[in-house]
Amino acid sequence: MKKSNILVCDLEGTFAHFRKYYTNSSSLSYSFPTPTSIAGLMAGILGLERDSYYQQFSSKNFYSAVEICTPVRKIIQTVNYVFVTSSSDVNKVKGSTQVPFELVVSKCTNEARYSKLKYRLYFSHRDNILLNEIKDRLVNQAFVYPPYLGVAECTGRLTFVDEIKPEDVKVILSGEKIKVNTTCSVDSIEKGSLDIRLDSGIGYIKEIMPVEFDANRYLVSSKSYIYEQNNKGVCATFKTPVLSFMLKEEIKNITWLQEVEADEYLFSY
Repeated sequence: MKKSNILVCDLEGTFAHFRKYYTNSSSLSYSFPTPTSIAGLMAGILGLERDSYYQQFSSKNFYSAVEICTPVRKIIQTVNYVFVTSSSDVNKVKGSTQVPFELVVSKCTNEARYSKLKYRLYFSHRDNILLNEIKDRLVNQAFVYPPYLGVAECTGRLTFVDEIKPEDVKVILSGEKIKVNTTCSVDSIEKGSLDIRLDSGIGYIKEIMPVEFDANRYLVSSKSYIYEQNNKGVCATFKTPVLSFMLKEEIKNITWLQEVEADEYLFSY
């Protein structure tokens, strides 16, 4: 099998909402795109039909990683929804209901007091033809559906950054303490190895996220992920290999959000 490249792109926008799958009346959000959100984003720019791509972008075929480039915070807004308990209520006869809606925004502002989120996405796919099509659409900005940050109301900008060749990737095997730039699965970290010092200003946040859905949109698996809230990276000893490469004259260390065996790293990347 031909080894796959790693594509790198930036997802930017003012607001984001990556809905937590276990919330109901309140629409709470994750701080960064879930594996399922990234798969949906890629399917959207390719123009694939809703709920038709879960197998194509399953964790066996599609790997992704997220670097949070701007520190994030969350705000709560109240949204008016039509109160519906049956099909006859769609005409708004019962009025509206107010639902708390959580939005992710950047902690940083520029000179114009404009706050912008920025996530760097790393991803690869077993199907090199599909991966090349995604790259072409990124380079030419030829998206079938416009990119968004979780929901259609949070429109965003998706730009191509680079393409990493397999021969430029160094696989750092487990057992070595290293700082990773991307968000990490808790299961991938050796117990007790996470770098936590009260005087360092480092703060980790953990969130439980969906990893993938099946063809009927039922949850197949979920995982706990952590990230450092001030963009200082995650420093720990990892059970799984870390991928290291040069990106724009800067060394990046990443781990996939999906579970990948050690021999799979060596075979496919």
